[in-house]
Amino acid sequence: MIGNRKYLLDVYKAFQVRYMYFQDNLLQILPKEPNNKKHFDYYSNLTVFKMVADGEDLKEHYNQQLSKALSVNYGFIRNWKLMYPFHYLNRIKTLCEKHDIELIFLYIPSFGMAAEKPLNLAEYQKYGRVILPPKNLFNNPGEWADNEHLNFNGSHRFTRWLANELN
Repeated sequence: MIGNRKYLLDVYKAFQVRYMYFQDNLLQILPKEPNNKKHFDYYSNLTVFKMVADGEDLKEHYNQQLSKALSVNYGFIRNWKLMYPFHYLNRIKTLCEKHDIELIFLYIPSFGMAAEKPLNLAEYQKYGRVILPPKNLFNNPGEWADNEHLNFNGSHRFTRWLANELN
């Protein structure tokens, strides 16, 4: 124990994992949900965003994203950061092919993203299908909780579109 400097961190992580395991098992023995309730409303601790983002915050976020995309160093930095994730995508693609699973990427932009499609779209298409939602799904500021998250109305409209796209 004295030689292991991360001992307390390991104990904490073990406690955390056991707690999550206990929580999952507890949910399995609870009574089933009533028929009139949606599953995510009944047991989940997920938050439904009913608030609407501030228009000024959304505008500021849009301007920041635009200036970042136009930055001279942005391409180099982006490619450097993506070097390792694409290494893992190769491994994921191999596993999917081995188990006959279609690999699908879904592009969901933040509010007012300057790019209508992922900057590395061609690279992602080498690995699998890329779903690009129509831009009009994300144009309504009243359907955003903040610059990165759709609120309840926006996510509901987006989810209906996605369900039709996947069927």
